[in-house]
Order: sequence, then structure tokens, then C-alpha cells
Amino acid sequence: MKQKKALVINEGYSDNLGDQAIRAAMLALLTDHDFDTEFLYLSKPSIQTLPSYSYTKALPKNAKRNSFMSQIKGILYIQYWYIKHKKHIRSILQKNTFDIILIGGGQLINSAGTIAPSGFAVAISALSRAIKKHTTAPIYLTGVGFSGNYSRLERALYQKGIKRMDGIYVRDTFSQSICKAVFKRDSVVIPDIAFYASEKETSPKKIKEDVALLGITNFTEVFKKYNTEASFSKEDYFEMLYKVLLDYRSRSLEVLLFYTTLTDAAECREFQAFIKGKYNVQISIASIASLKDLLHFFTKASHVYSARMHALILGMKKGCEVQPYLISQKLHSFNEAYVKSPEPVSAYGEKIVTQLKPILG
Repeated sequence: MKQKKALVINEGYSDNLGDQAIRAAMLALLTDHDFDTEFLYLSKPSIQTLPSYSYTKALPKNAKRNSFMSQIKGILYIQYWYIKHKKHIRSILQKNTFDIILIGGGQLINSAGTIAPSGFAVAISALSRAIKKHTTAPIYLTGVGFSGNYSRLERALYQKGIKRMDGIYVRDTFSQSICKAVFKRDSVVIPDIAFYASEKETSPKKIKEDVALLGITNFTEVFKKYNTEASFSKEDYFEMLYKVLLDYRSRSLEVLLFYTTLTDAAECREFQAFIKGKYNVQISIASIASLKDLLHFFTKASHVYSARMHALILGMKKGCEVQPYLISQKLHSFNEAYVKSPEPVSAYGEKIVTQLKPILG
């Protein structure tokens, strides 16, 4: 019997450990359903292996200026992106006969919030065109999030890509409503792909320690992105996080700071210095250099606090009590649908399999 073959396209080679977890879960899902898999890095297809990221040495960087010239360059990037990556895209599509192509998951139908379009919009439009040109495989957006508030150019690029999709699976009802209202496409809601855990995975049971992992996310990149109107300074942000730290300590929990991206790692060090300088409180940072390290800390910890959705998902899968920092619509949706739900975490993986049966069979 011929081996089924699938191409997975997402951000699994980015420095975001949540993206890497999505990639691992998607590949495991397909392998468990007897697919041989290939992977393509959505925003940078020419990169063919996971880069080495120096999380433990990350330092704060100045925010990029959103100048008019930088936005013009962003618009020109539409042509440059395809010229740069078309050779590898064509190569992987022509060398393989795929039965199915899955783009997702993650917050891929996102907005850059500028005149220049999101890199995801550029990539999805160009990749879907190349896929339809070089293969007959059906394409599915799988477990993706939609943000809304697209620029005219972003909307046009996403529209081209979404028209080429043979089916769309979104990860929350908000994304489903945006998909229908903006792009006139029906979609099916499934749990985030990161919830999937292979039955073949065996991990030793470990005793939970009284440890709370406090996730520090980059203020400019994350908080300000979703709260543009809020009169909330970085110092206010750090003070709020310090109160969370004190709350965990009042419950006799040891607190460790953690991160899931390079910019978060730099923000961890800035927060660590802030509370040392202002309150003479010394707090340690979990030493995380890979997804494996992150899962190790979640296996031992009892509590996880984060504004990163995939950190919360991974914490839930490892049996932690999770608390989301509700700074965005997607976190509100996630909190209502999963954190407050009485269902066991394993049920979400089962739902993913059930709802994707029509395309995995």
C-alpha cells in the first residue's frame, strides 16, 4: 500500500517555542495517521533546519521605528519574498507527490498594524499559488487564528490565499466569525493543534514541586500590540507582574521567571533587574534553551502564569494549574473555551482527531 505523504507549513522553525510545539504536535498527528511528512517554514521557506537560538544570552533591543520608508520597503517585500524563496518552494513541491498540505496552526492570519502587510499574508498568498501550480494536493488551513483589523493590502493578499484553500479549520469562535465576515468562508472550530499528544509518547511521571512559573512577555511586542489605547507604561507592567509574583509567594510557592521567545528572554532579564533594583528582591530565571527544556520545567512546576497561549497549553498538558494574563481577544477566547472548561486536557486532542478525520482518512 502506498505511503501517504503530507506537507506541513507553519512557523515551527521560529524562535517562539510555542511555534516549535505546534510543529511537533502537527507532525506527530500526521505520523500517528500513517503519513510520511515534510516540513516548510512558512515565513522563511529557505531555512531547512531549526536554527540555534541563544535564549540565555538574549538582550533587550530598541523597538524598530515604523517609519514611512520602512513601510515602503515592507510593500516591496512582497516581490522580494517570492524571488528569495521560490527555488526551495518549487523544489519541495516538484520532488514530492503530496496527498495533503496543511498550513497551520498558530495566529497566522494576523495583521502587522502598518501600511506594509504582515509577512504571513505575503507567504500564504505566494505559497498557495505555488502549491496550486505545482501539485494537485488539497490545501487546508488547520488550527489557525484570525486577528481581524487588516489593512487593504493584507486583506487582498489573505483573500487570494484563502480562496485557494480546500477547507479551513480555526482554533476559536472569534476566528470563525472573522473568517466568515471578512473572507466569506465557512470554517470549523477545533482545539489548538498544540493540544495534540501522541499516544506513542511516554514520559515518566514526576512529582510536582511547589513551583510557579511566571512568564514575562515583551511589553512592546505583546502587551502594547493588543492594548494600543491603554495608558500603561512598562513600569506599570512590571509592577503588575511583581504583584503576581508576591501572590504566588504568599501561597508558599517558589517563583521562577520563564520565557518562550528571544524577546521574552530579554524582557525577563529586564524585569529581574527592575525588582532587584526597586525592591531588593532576587528572583531566578529558568534556564531554557530549547522546547525540551521548557517541557522539563512544566513537568516539575505546579503553576504557570503567562500571556503566551502555547505556554498555557503546554502547562495544561503537563498538569499545571494555569492562569492566563488576559491581554488580548485570543486569550479571552482561550480562557473561556479551555481554562474554565471542566473537560480533561486529553479530550481536546481527541476532538482534534475526530474533527480532522475527513481530511486525515
